[in-house]
Amino acid sequence: MLTQPLTGDLRRYLHQVAGALGLPPDASVTLHDAEPSGRVALRSRLPAFPNLDALLQWTTRHGWCLAVRNFHGTQVIPLCYLGPDPVPDPAEVARFAREMVSGAHTGATAPPAEYDQAEVLNRLADT
Repeated sequence: MLTQPLTGDLRRYLHQVAGALGLPPDASVTLHDAEPSGRVALRSRLPAFPNLDALLQWTTRHGWCLAVRNFHGTQVIPLCYLGPDPVPDPAEVARFAREMVSGAHTGATAPPAEYDQAEVLNRLADT
C-alpha cells in the first residue's frame, strides 16, 4: 500500500503528465499495487491498434511505457518503453506519447533495466 506522501507525489506527477498532454487530472489514476504505479488514459488510439484503448503506464521498476488494454479491458499490454530516465519531465512523456500516437516509433520494446526504487521515489518527491 502506498503511503500518503508517496501517493500525493505520484498523483501530482501523473497530473503534470496529463496536463502536458492537454488532459484533465482525472485522466490519470494512482494504482495501489505491490509497487507504486499509475496510468494516464490517452484520448487517441495507436495506428497499429485502432480498436484498443491506449494509455501511458508508469512504475518505479521501469518508468514510462505506452500500452494498450486488451479487447476485454482486463489486461494492460506494454508496447514500448520511454527510458532511460524513470522520472522524466512531463513534457518529455507527452512528446513520447504524441510521437507514438502519430505512428513514429521512438521507444524500446524491451523494458529498461530495473531502476533503484528508493532513488526513483526520491526523484518523484522532487517533482
